[in-house]
Amino acid sequence: IDGGFRLGWVEARVGESDVKGTLDILIGETADTITGKLSGPRLDIATGQGDGDIDAAIIEEGDLDGVVLEIDIEIDLLTFDPISLEHVETTIALADGVFRLDSASAKAMGTPATVTLSIDAAQTPPHFAFSLAADGVDPQAIGKDLGLQGLMTGRIDHIGVDITSNGVSLRELATAADANLSVDEGTLQIGSGAVALDFQHLELVAKPGQPATGNEALVLGGVEIDLALSFVPLVDLIAKPPPWNLDGRGSLLGL
Repeated sequence: IDGGFRLGWVEARVGESDVKGTLDILIGETADTITGKLSGPRLDIATGQGDGDIDAAIIEEGDLDGVVLEIDIEIDLLTFDPISLEHVETTIALADGVFRLDSASAKAMGTPATVTLSIDAAQTPPHFAFSLAADGVDPQAIGKDLGLQGLMTGRIDHIGVDITSNGVSLRELATAADANLSVDEGTLQIGSGAVALDFQHLELVAKPGQPATGNEALVLGGVEIDLALSFVPLVDLIAKPPPWNLDGRGSLLGL
């Protein structure tokens, strides 16, 4: 092709995973442009396997300079313990030191979801932003991800996750993260024969370096309950193995 070359078939190793596809590479005076399509059966992003992993630099200021990128991506399974995404389809774009993954379609917790991600390596330290939204979630899929196969049943109408942070390693990003989890409307039963909980809303907010706190409004046996919630700091989710404790204290309403 004019001003560059085409790789008609590319096979690459990313960690323990293989990706394949085609790439067009144009050589420019100020930046190189790469376009194409890559796919793979599985992409694993290792976390929580020791300080050496979570303290290693993922990206540093200026790492994305000099490249313009637009590549269609299809991954059957993307894992970032404890999160896994299935059937990921998106276009990744890179320009002016900013990496973007806009409105990716995927299955999260067994449910179709929309995912966005941006990484601005022009900032010091680099800035990360992530969001996920899913409707009609099956709690059994959440239980599977948490090692509670068959113990969580019911339905969840909506789950939303928003995270922003700055840093160069997983530990820095988790420690500096400003995160919000919201869950709206549904029923949940944990364990065989347990009474189902009808919940109206759950929200957890994690500020940088602090344990996550929030509230939950639910109904148990016709009694309304308001709970004040406390969860582990976000960094514990990658630095420590499960289980992680979610504490709730509250009051019974209408009694």
